[in-house]
Amino acid sequence: RGSSSSSAAAAVLHALDTDMGKPSAAYRNLPAPQQVTARDSQNLTSVQVLRSVGRWSCGARHESSIHAAYCSLIENSEKMLYIENQFFASGASAGDQELGNRVAHALASRLVRAARAGETFRCMFILPLLPGFANEVDKTTGKAGPLLTVMYYQYRTICKGPTSILGQLQAAIDKAVRDGVLPAGACVEDYVRFFGLRNWGRLGSRCVTEDVYVHSKAMIVDDETVVIGSANLNDRSMLGNRDSEMCLCCTDESRKFGASMRRATMCEFFGKAAGAAGALDNWTDDAVWRKIGKISRDNTEAFRAALFPVPDDTVTSWSQLKAKQGARQFDLAAYPPDQLLDGRAEGCEEVLNRVQGVVVDFPLKFLEEEDLTPTSLSAEGLAPAIFN
Repeated sequence: RGSSSSSAAAAVLHALDTDMGKPSAAYRNLPAPQQVTARDSQNLTSVQVLRSVGRWSCGARHESSIHAAYCSLIENSEKMLYIENQFFASGASAGDQELGNRVAHALASRLVRAARAGETFRCMFILPLLPGFANEVDKTTGKAGPLLTVMYYQYRTICKGPTSILGQLQAAIDKAVRDGVLPAGACVEDYVRFFGLRNWGRLGSRCVTEDVYVHSKAMIVDDETVVIGSANLNDRSMLGNRDSEMCLCCTDESRKFGASMRRATMCEFFGKAAGAAGALDNWTDDAVWRKIGKISRDNTEAFRAALFPVPDDTVTSWSQLKAKQGARQFDLAAYPPDQLLDGRAEGCEEVLNRVQGVVVDFPLKFLEEEDLTPTSLSAEGLAPAIFN
């Protein structure tokens, strides 16, 4: 609804028209959309169109206002963030020279600030369990290259190394505990949780499972602002000089739209545990946040015991993965490629009936012993921009 003034648009472009699309400090002052009069002033929702475009894609001057909005909204969030996306490859530190977008840096900064202040802040992140459609994870096939490359950048962003999001957050928590700001036992899961989605069913006499491939791109900020559109959280979508994207940034001061969207999502992903009464709505309540984590952990363990799908946190090396794949003694054509246990085993369905909803833990430790860095002479190493 409405449109930004020409001066506001110019300010956004000035903030973003920089080397590699990296935002300057000006993105923190992203202007609000121009207000218009609505008949129902009690439920006024502001909607601003955001874009990633360039001269080559649409004949317009370079714009990456989606990137600016994500960074600004994350850094200025008050209590909670819900992020759902197909990919997450981003520079988590200011000095990152390999990735241009700074969504991860904005998130790391917000989480670190919360830990240092000892304040309650929650972020829930939903991603596909693998950044590609279900297939056998194998480093020896040509099909594996792109998948492993995206995995490398995602783990680098989220959890691998001291400059990753979780690396920076853990360091901040450790210091806050030493300084008496946080209690002993404080951990990264107190602030951010990464989840994936998995389902199961019966095919004839056997139980089978598959991951629910996340293709949505959405963010809910304090239930007040919702960003929905086509942009992935990677350089291809964020920088504006590559893929063209469009999002809507919806701000509702009553918080009804964002809250209803978040509640519907919780009901879909967490099943009956979420409840129509919004039993899992209040993320700032420690008991609710712990229950959310427990549901996902219990689901993950149930799938592991019954069907052992990969990726899984207990498989940290290629040798472990090969051993488990080699131990399969059932018709591989009858099962999804990521399932490692026979779904006809006694008690299998009984275990799976304990699963609530479709949420499971995102496998942050999968293949963590291995170096997934693309080799310099591979297609992925020679042209990394294709994959991010």
